[in-house]
Order: sequence, then structure tokens, then C-alpha cells
Amino acid sequence: MVIFPYLEKLIINHHCPPERFNREFQFLTIEKDTMEGYLTLEGDDSTYHLFLCEGKIYAAGKIEEGEMQDIPVRDFFAHYSKHPRPIISFYQTDEVLIKSIIVLFQHAPTTQVTSDIVDVEEILAKIKDKGADSVLAIRENDNFSLVLCHDGEPGYLYLVEETEEVQKEVTPQDKLLVYIYNKEPQLTFGIDIYQDIVITPAPDAGFPDYDFKGEIYEYFTRPRPFLLLKLGENTLGRYTIKFNKLSIGRVPDNDVMIDNLAVSRHHAVIAEEGGTFYIEDQQSVNGTFVNGEKVTKQKISNNDEILIGKHTLIFKEPSKTETQEVAPQLIDSKTILLDTAALKRIRKLTPSRPRQVYLILPDRERMEISADPFLIGKGDEADLKLIGTGIGNIQAKIVRDKEEDYRLIHVGGWKSTRVNGTKISEQTLLDGDEIQIGKYLLIFRSGS
Repeated sequence: MVIFPYLEKLIINHHCPPERFNREFQFLTIEKDTMEGYLTLEGDDSTYHLFLCEGKIYAAGKIEEGEMQDIPVRDFFAHYSKHPRPIISFYQTDEVLIKSIIVLFQHAPTTQVTSDIVDVEEILAKIKDKGADSVLAIRENDNFSLVLCHDGEPGYLYLVEETEEVQKEVTPQDKLLVYIYNKEPQLTFGIDIYQDIVITPAPDAGFPDYDFKGEIYEYFTRPRPFLLLKLGENTLGRYTIKFNKLSIGRVPDNDVMIDNLAVSRHHAVIAEEGGTFYIEDQQSVNGTFVNGEKVTKQKISNNDEILIGKHTLIFKEPSKTETQEVAPQLIDSKTILLDTAALKRIRKLTPSRPRQVYLILPDRERMEISADPFLIGKGDEADLKLIGTGIGNIQAKIVRDKEEDYRLIHVGGWKSTRVNGTKISEQTLLDGDEIQIGKYLLIFRSGS
């Protein structure tokens, strides 16, 4: 079990069924007036974490095969609600500490070294020369000590075991050095340096409205509404509103991409506010209409019809009957899926364009898949270079087969290669598929 620093342990290995979570959460936030901390839920092969920041559920994470992953809050509660006997613990922190812990889940380390190779004072000198904010994670087996450097100088120390010798020192840097050099000489530990320390709330962070009568876990695990995209009588796609926001527009970085000149680049956004959904026009050229009326921002309900250009999006709040009827026929996607009839008509109206195949990188930049095979890994020969312990020199490759399909093949590295959350050895990629390697999330795009 991975152990992070904490200020106080408020709940210790407590059996807490999901229906009692509200009571425990009230105990932490109201009775104990806790604003920051993290909750752990132990599993057989993984540990789930829920992060509390400023008194609210801010983010969630999972540790599996020694790999820290940032996950949606609903994934935490989905696992929690299915656990046969959930045992939770809660660790109180301060704001700096909880944000430093979240950095480890949301980012990959810029540099990873071990104490037998690089001297700690040398590391601190390099960080000071850069003068930037960073987080240092000192790894001793499964124990993590954390140091936040501000403007290149150690400012906040959170040490798993702080000895009397450390407490006698005055400056944070001296305390850190005494902590390091008091360790057994033969003990080798790792130091991960994170220079990207900007954290963001989970895409589904937040709380239900006050009129939500159920449990918190029910709010996060309830069936999600979806949109049916139609052109005339033809249904082109089904898009689940998985998170608090879903964007609609003409360019590929939207969740729903409609490749039509009547649609603005970023046309509209559907946002959830405490369990209620709204559509908001993003100053589009041709406007957004709900049930025939032009709107700027409008609450939407089941079966409302949203007109964008010539396309209609029907908002659906799922029932069991609707889910069973629709699910076998349509596939969730982040880009348009065209049925055969619609595709033939559109091809007659638009000139053919060469197929574009590329990856959307975590910084939203595009990288064309021009090489065959296209190599992904941390080695010099890789076309797309990734950083991180456990990532292979060639972690995976994308190859084009005889049918002009693109296949992702796991090659090496002890970290897994996943597509849409599932561990794979080889899989054909579809437009919008999410490839995850360590903390990197890549989106595969293929279209004209």
C-alpha cells in the first residue's frame, strides 16, 4: 500500500457501505471542519483515492500495478458502490499537501533519478538555477515524502518520518538534507521531479443541488444522459454526456464534431450544474435553437431538440427501456458516426479529401501518424517520445494493415497500454479512441 504524508488520520480502516457515505462525509466536513484531505478505498489489486480540496470533492485517483492514474470521480464511486465490503480511511492534510499529492496523479515526472546515481544537493542546485515551482517526490518503497519548491527553493516539507535531528534544523533545505543524509547508506531511494504542478478538478467534480434527495454516490453513478445526432431522418451518432461539460463544434477538439460550414468552430456547450443540464451558445455565427427558439443559455430536458446548422441533437435522459433500445444500434463516440445512406449523400455533396490520421496529445497539439510503423516510447528511435518509469523504449506501435485500418500493438515496458480504459496487446483503432500509457492520454483521430 502506498503511503502519502498527512497531518492527522481521522478515519482508520472503517467499514463504510456506500449508503453511509453521506454520514461520514458530513462528519468530516461539518463536525471536523475538514477542508483538505484524501480518502482511501482498498481493493484486491488497486487502491482508489478521493481528494477533498476547499471542502469539496475535487478529484480522484487510482493506483494499480504501482502506477498512479487520474480518474473521474464517478469511477471512484462506481468501484465503491460495487465493493463487497468497502474499508475506508481518511487522512487530513493542508491545502499545499493535498495539491502536491494530486500533482503525482495528474502529471508525469519531468525527471526521475535514484540516490545512488545523483546527489540530492546537485538536484536542489539545478532546481534553484531554474527558479521555477516544482514538486519533489522522495520514494522509499511505498512511502512518499513530498517537497514543494517555490521559485526554486524548498518551501514546504512533508516527510513520512521526521526525526528529532530534522526538527532541529531551521531552513526547509537544511531539514531536507538532514532527512536524506540520516538514512542508511545502503538504502537507495528514488526522487521524482514534477515541474508541471498545475492541477485541475476532475471533469465531473462537484455536488448535487440541495433538492437532490439521494446519496452522494448515487449522484455520481446515476445513468448519464446522452445526445442523438440526426441529419434529417438519419441518426448519425450517440454521445453520452459523461462529464460536467460537452462541447459541440466543427473542429476535432470538440466532444461532438459536426463537419459542416454552418457550424461554428466552437458552437455550443452543454454543461451540468448540480444535476441540471443547460445548453449555452458560444457566440456562434448561425445560432443555437432549442425546440425552434433561438437561445443564449437554456435549461434542457428529456426529448428537447437542439438545432445546430442543419443537424439536430435530441437530449435524452436515459431509462432502462431507452438504453436497451438504443445501445445495440449506436456506438458512443467523440466524432460523427455516419450510417451508410447518410455517408453516400454527403460524399455526393462534398469533394473527397485525403484521410487525415493523427494523435491529439495531452497539450491538445496534433501529431500526424506519418511513419509506418509509428513508434511510441521513451527511446531515441520513438516517433512520439514519452517520459516515465516503466515505459518501454518502444512501448507500442501503430501499424497500417491491408484494409487501411490502423492497429495499436503493445511492444514492451512493464506499464500497460490501454485503449478506452482496457488493457490491450493488439487492437484496431477507431476514430476517437483514447490511448493511455502511464499518465499520458492520447486521442486517435482518423477522418477526411
